[in-house]
Amino acid sequence: MLDGKQVEKVYKTDHAIQSIIIPAGDHTVELNFEPDSYRNTVLYATGSLSLLYLVIISSLVTMFLNNKKTLLEKQA
Repeated sequence: MLDGKQVEKVYKTDHAIQSIIIPAGDHTVELNFEPDSYRNTVLYATGSLSLLYLVIISSLVTMFLNNKKTLLEKQA
């Protein structure tokens, strides 16, 4: 972005560097690198972590309920 506006053309310079044409004067240049693969990876990681937490919590609840049932049977 150049001064808050989307740049129309980004040039490939020296095979690895990108460049844009900036007119003379003071300007603000903002560069963002947000590939789709990054967003997909974050989405998959969040989903996997949520699933892991769900498995851990359900295991703890099941273990707690089984222990409670065992204690009640011993008291009876």
